[in-house]
Amino acid sequence: MSNADIHGSKPQFLKFVTKREPSNPLNPIYNLPEVVFIPPEPPKFVKDSLNVDDIDGTKPFKKL
Repeated sequence: MSNADIHGSKPQFLKFVTKREPSNPLNPIYNLPEVVFIPPEPPKFVKDSLNVDDIDGTKPFKKL
């Protein structure tokens, strides 16, 4: 029984493998996320509960 047919099953202490691209630590380049601004929708008018002008007697009488 041997693991010779399985790729990556043997130690590779003399070879360093990475998937990161090389970068300069003195001048790093960062991939910052981008933001797309979506303007908010104006709130839907439901009801003004403080406005009671349509009810008789809610306004003070005007002096003549």
